[in-house]
Amino acid sequence: MMIGKKLKELPDIVGVDNDKCVNCHNCISACPVKYCNDGSGDYVTVNPFMCIGCGSCINKCSHGARFWVDDFERFIEDCQGRQKIIAIVAPSVAANFPNTYMHLNGWLKSLGVTAVFDVSFGAELTVKSYMEYLNSKNKKTPVISQPCPAIVTYIEMYLPDLLPYLAPIDSPMLHTMKMIRKYFNEYDDFKIAVISPCLAKKREFYETKLGEYNIGFKSISNFLEKNKIDLKRYSPDQYINPPAERAVGFSSPGGLLRTAERWSPGISEVSRKIEGEEVYQYLDNLEESIKNQTAPILIDCLNCGHGCNGGPLTITDKKSLDDIENSVMKRSHQVEALYNSSIQNSQKSISLHDLNEILSKFWEPGLYERHYSDMSINNRIVIPSEDELWKIFKSMRKNCVSDLYNCSSCGYGSCENMAIAIYNGLNRPDNCHFYLAEESKLKHAQISENEKRLRTILSTTSAGFCLADEEFKMIVVNPSFCKIIGMDKDKLIGSTFLKKQFERCSNGNSYSSEIRINRPDGGTGMFLFIANPYYDEHKALVGYFAMVIDIGKYKKDTGSTNVQFTGDISAAKNA
Repeated sequence: MMIGKKLKELPDIVGVDNDKCVNCHNCISACPVKYCNDGSGDYVTVNPFMCIGCGSCINKCSHGARFWVDDFERFIEDCQGRQKIIAIVAPSVAANFPNTYMHLNGWLKSLGVTAVFDVSFGAELTVKSYMEYLNSKNKKTPVISQPCPAIVTYIEMYLPDLLPYLAPIDSPMLHTMKMIRKYFNEYDDFKIAVISPCLAKKREFYETKLGEYNIGFKSISNFLEKNKIDLKRYSPDQYINPPAERAVGFSSPGGLLRTAERWSPGISEVSRKIEGEEVYQYLDNLEESIKNQTAPILIDCLNCGHGCNGGPLTITDKKSLDDIENSVMKRSHQVEALYNSSIQNSQKSISLHDLNEILSKFWEPGLYERHYSDMSINNRIVIPSEDELWKIFKSMRKNCVSDLYNCSSCGYGSCENMAIAIYNGLNRPDNCHFYLAEESKLKHAQISENEKRLRTILSTTSAGFCLADEEFKMIVVNPSFCKIIGMDKDKLIGSTFLKKQFERCSNGNSYSSEIRINRPDGGTGMFLFIANPYYDEHKALVGYFAMVIDIGKYKKDTGSTNVQFTGDISAAKNA
């Protein structure tokens, strides 16, 4: 960690509603980098300088405390202000708007968008870039694909030693934007709005200074629903660029490899396809695989388990995987049919060879190169020494190795990771399940000890003590009280013979009086009677208690109140 150097600034893409956060730590549990979350307060905040934008915390939060930050509102405002805007649409549009994705283009045009491009064609160009790069390599070191900006940020920030293996090739979206800037000069001064499934794309656009708006499918869907807009009301509109072929399925897991197989049959056999939460552990161990020469040539990796079809800005979270993939495959079959050699609608479709020729018109060496930044300066986590760790463990009530349960209830996956968070001021011991259990045991023991002391005091004191419920029925009496009254405990419990005295406390005030007690056995005595109302922790009246103290040897009879007991205690009357 380099304290003196300036952090790499990154735009906010995950927001927190403090009022909705219950500090349950589900967000930390879902986060692959953990320490971008600060759980030291009453709610968990996000450090944008360390967040990779995977969006996992948003999906995991069941309280609605996490939300995405995109550019939809600014996009709408600029459209209303008649700004010059064109749009590019991600391939996952087919999964999000399966029957209306071409109508979506018509709706965009109605807002004032001048032209709409298909990122699927940019994906075709991307695969060509990969093939050119792999064919030009002399060493057979692995290449990490980079369509996923969350993974790119993860490597830039947390695994900078892997930067040499990250493909120096633009993503499909950047391919599409650079293609527009290079070959569609009529849109040179137009802003580019990206219709996107991905939260982290905003980071990619910020770093490369390409793309002015990252607009989530989810934001569009919410807007359409709120304003009761049916996309089918708008005429379907074609994309400006030439049609893509196999790359329309690029948004599905393995889409890169399936498209690459067309140009390099068998490439899947020397590649690795991995997506979802496992990808980060895989990348953490990749250097060892490279050292052991067991790493694949091409690593096709994505942050989201369903690929870009299930990104954090998509509306597919309630759809089954089969339904999602069926929508994408349906579109894939349609466009692949366009490129085969059959006759359709009395017109000969374009051949695969022709596709390559079309791609070559929009591709040139060096145009789609990507450069990366070492952002490890943003990872300011300090790892404590073994001695420091154990100091923190002890503050968590963990005094030996057997106390390190690694129960994961804190969200960090291990007691050590939780201790590291505490050491860096990102959490506190009382968020540890083990700590709370030990504190509960300690408090229970303290309460038990206090109760034991109180029972001892009440059982040995010469003063009488009684406790009545809110209906004035006796529920607790000590031996001295029984002796003073001259009755057994069994007869006293449940009686209401002090009702009138306790009623004087029902206004919340204490009541005291000197009384003469005439016991059933004929004995009498002078006593100080002190009664008080009894409240629970919520300050609700739940009963009354009284102390009865023998003052006969200190005071002569001066006409004090008499309390006489005859027969059954419940029939006792105030004299």
